[in-house]
Amino acid sequence: MPLGLLLGALGIRLRVEVNLEAAQRMAHRWEKKHTAQVRTHTRLSKQILELAKPINLSQAARKRWETRRRQAQRHNGRANGHTAGL
Repeated sequence: MPLGLLLGALGIRLRVEVNLEAAQRMAHRWEKKHTAQVRTHTRLSKQILELAKPINLSQAARKRWETRRRQAQRHNGRANGHTAGL
């Protein structure tokens, strides 16, 4: 049950305030935990690159197909005497 519904059902209001003393005591732990979760090296494994290859290749193929389709539409429009949209 969401906290807001529970508080409303009980007819109470919750007020949250920052405890500056506790925040200062815990700040070093927050930063330490935060930096531990961040990847610092940029090198990717060969396995990750192999997993991403089909996605990258399909995106590139889709872009090439869209370019060819647009070029064909422009060419067909000129060949038929249509100049709208050029």
